[in-house]
Amino acid sequence: MVWIIPLMLGILGFAALARYEQVHTEDKHLLRTTNIEAFNDSVRVWEAAYADFQTLKPSVARLSLSEDVLDIPPDTAEERFSDKSNDFAQYHPLKYKISAPLMTEANSWEELTVNGVQFPPIEGVPSEVVLSMSNTINLGNWKQCHYGRKGAYQIKGNHTCTVHYKLRSVCLLTEKVGKQWVYKGGCHDNGDMLSYEVASCSRDAPPRLLYISTVSVTVRHAADPFLLAKKLTNGKLHFGESRAESRRVTTVLYTISIVLLGVFFAIAVAQADYMQTCQFLCPPPVAEKLSPSAGGSHVSIEMGER
Repeated sequence: MVWIIPLMLGILGFAALARYEQVHTEDKHLLRTTNIEAFNDSVRVWEAAYADFQTLKPSVARLSLSEDVLDIPPDTAEERFSDKSNDFAQYHPLKYKISAPLMTEANSWEELTVNGVQFPPIEGVPSEVVLSMSNTINLGNWKQCHYGRKGAYQIKGNHTCTVHYKLRSVCLLTEKVGKQWVYKGGCHDNGDMLSYEVASCSRDAPPRLLYISTVSVTVRHAADPFLLAKKLTNGKLHFGESRAESRRVTTVLYTISIVLLGVFFAIAVAQADYMQTCQFLCPPPVAEKLSPSAGGSHVSIEMGER
């Protein structure tokens, strides 16, 4: 009856798996349904704002070190979602984006700021744009500074590590209020309008020249459903497992459980049959006999009556 133990363990594991699937999957499905409903509502709002957003002709002025004014063309490329299901509503994507050499060289590495930046016809956009910045921390190992943080290490003084950053992209939100387009904040993941990247430098010296080859400038509508999708999914752009996906995963797990249960059951039955057969057919164990060692003598003492 040894096979009863793995059988009971398999049944308990199967029941625990079924309970887990019932409770946790329902919670995930509820969250998915709620998020998709919120996204579909935003699509309906977007369809009303899409026509107005098509009439916007944004441009960027005085962002570069020159006085160039660049028109920002529309971009209707489809946004990439990780969720490939058809449960959420489809919409017409639209944003304005340009990637061009807006910046030129500076003679030395300093914190450079451009003032008077404009994005006509959008009002209220911050006019001051920081092109470069640096951050200095105390760090005792130059390898951690140069290879880990890509900074410049200063041995003299307090052993500091200075990491230099340069502007990478500008992303802003806008919305039409009355007849005027107004600024509604940044559209990077942290809500900022400006995004930076680390500027490469040597081991112990900052970059001699600041050169920002290209800067991406993007204008999005505040009602863009893509932004809400990123917020609801924490940037993953996947609303969670659908019921069909959950059923497929559950079927696979159940199949593996049944196979393992069958293997344990077969092993236990085979072991039980072997033990039962061995009671009749297996020879009894042979006891070892003690023999005197070479060169020794056997001493026998007999006890008699007096």
